[in-house]
Amino acid sequence: MEQTQSKRSTGKIGFWYTLPAIVLLILFFWPAGIYCYLKRMKMGVTAAASAAGVGIIFGIINLLMALIMFSTESGDRLLDIGTSLYFLIPGLFFLLTGINAQRCKANFVKYERWIEREGLTSIDGLASVVGKSYVKTRRDLQKMIQKGVIRDAFIDDDTRELVFIGTAEATAAKTAPAVRVSSKGRIVPQEEAKNVRCPSCGANNKVIPGRNVACEYCGTVLN
Repeated sequence: MEQTQSKRSTGKIGFWYTLPAIVLLILFFWPAGIYCYLKRMKMGVTAAASAAGVGIIFGIINLLMALIMFSTESGDRLLDIGTSLYFLIPGLFFLLTGINAQRCKANFVKYERWIEREGLTSIDGLASVVGKSYVKTRRDLQKMIQKGVIRDAFIDDDTRELVFIGTAEATAAKTAPAVRVSSKGRIVPQEEAKNVRCPSCGANNKVIPGRNVACEYCGTVLN
C-alpha cells in the first residue's frame, strides 16, 4: 500500500515564507513577519515544525524584554506596563505556537511509524498503540489529512479505518481466497479469511474460520 511518505506534497515554499525571510521581517517589520510566520504554520506539519524553533526563540526574547520593561521604573508606571504588554503578548504568541508545532510534529511521527512501517490503518489499533482514545486519534488523523501529511486518504467511520484511495484492487487481492497444491498436484482452494476485530485493542485481523490466531498487535487469541 502506498503510504504517507510517498503521498506528501512536494511543493516549494515561497521566498517570503522561508526562515531567513521570516526572521528579517520580524526584526524590521514585525506585522509582515507574523503574517508570513502564520502562513508557514499552515503549510504542513514539517514546515510548521521547522519554523517552531524561530517562534520559540522570539517568544523567549520577547518575554525577557517584557520582564525587563516591567521591572524597570521610568517614572511612568502606565508606560512601563504598556511597554511590557507590547513584548508580552507577541512573546506568548510565538512561544505557544512554536511549542504546539513541535508537539504536533512529534505526535504525527508516532502515527506515521505505525501506518508506514507496520501497515496499521485501524483507528482503534492506532489509538491503542499511541495510548489515546478513539476520538482523539481520529481527530489527529483528520488533522494529518488536512495538513497534507497523509494524502489521498480518508477516514471510514463505518469500518473505523484509515482508507487510502486507489488501493481497492490491492485490498481485493489480499482478501481473495488463497490456494494450495495437494500432494497429488491438485489445486485446492483454502477457506476465505474474514475480518475479525480484536476485543482487546480493536484492531482488525484476518482470520480463517475454525482456526485460532493471535492478534497481530496485542497477542490476544482470536477465534
